[in-house]
Amino acid sequence: GLCWRVADAVAGDLPDPAGLSAVVVTGSSAHVHDREPWSEAAGQWLVRALPDLPILGVCYGHQLLAQALGGEVGPNPAGIEVGLHRVEIREEDPLFAGFGRSLDTFHSHFDSVITPPPGARVLAGNARTPVQALAFGPRARSVQFHPEFDAGVAAFCLRRHGPELEAIEPGGVEAGLAALRPLNDGIRIFTNFVRLIAGLR
Repeated sequence: GLCWRVADAVAGDLPDPAGLSAVVVTGSSAHVHDREPWSEAAGQWLVRALPDLPILGVCYGHQLLAQALGGEVGPNPAGIEVGLHRVEIREEDPLFAGFGRSLDTFHSHFDSVITPPPGARVLAGNARTPVQALAFGPRARSVQFHPEFDAGVAAFCLRRHGPELEAIEPGGVEAGLAALRPLNDGIRIFTNFVRLIAGLR
């Protein structure tokens, strides 16, 4: 029942926050720490919007929010994380309402948040990527994993990034493909954000 508008940040299409009820910042093949002009502009747009607008960052959006607010983003020290991996919930939060202490999630990222920005709360993490979810005040959240992926997209990412994964984890592609299965929790991340954090019905 919600009306969505797609804005292309690379093209400089940054709408007036006053006309929005909430925003989701998606993934990207770019790297936040390259600080490309369009990315820096998008980060500053988020900083300006943050006091008044509910925001959910996903993967690149997670990193962009963290860097724009004073955190450090860079290549993940543990290397690429791709496929299905478990994330431990470290702190109770409306974003994870209805979950237990952990959830299985789909991933495809080379970079990560190394140091969260001042005041941000780390909500979830795992051994490979300690900062998997962040809370920035009452109405902004971000996740490193991809709640919008399904098993087919995760398989595509495993095959596409096979050489990088095999370099740090021999046999990782075959094992990763074998571990894939349907997940039903991703949509709950979005509905929790929309209903419990953004307050939209």
